[in-house]
Amino acid sequence: MWIAMKAPAISDGNNFGVDVQNYVASELKTMRHAMQAMIDGASNYHWQRGAGLEKLVATVSHDTEESTSTETEEGKSKAKSNKSDKTSTKTPVQLADYRRYATALDVKQYHAAYTQLCDMRNCYIKARLLFAKNQKRLADPRGDGEGGDRGVMSMF
Repeated sequence: MWIAMKAPAISDGNNFGVDVQNYVASELKTMRHAMQAMIDGASNYHWQRGAGLEKLVATVSHDTEESTSTETEEGKSKAKSNKSDKTSTKTPVQLADYRRYATALDVKQYHAAYTQLCDMRNCYIKARLLFAKNQKRLADPRGDGEGGDRGVMSMF
């Protein structure tokens, strides 16, 4: 945002500093999108891992049945209540391929995470270098002299 705020009005000539500003802004935007894609990739990993582990985990179902009946005998009513509780566990056939799939996914994610962290570090280093090397042009793109010293001699 700071770079956009420092951009001067559009005019002819002396636009080298503006070109530097646009280049730095586009590089920062590219790096931000790349890092966002890296962060979003983690949810895909968890989804795939959950789908693979679902095949290994036993499923438990819990059924509860209640029934109430009322009987009338000789003017007296009796209420009977029955409650049955049934729990069943279904264990799927555990194939070794599912375990290998989960392990392979974990190893793949480990290496992807390491690579992504290195790429993020490199993006931050690149951003720092872009700012450090172009600080003067980013702050004063046309050299109009916000500091008063343009590095040129003048009669006035």
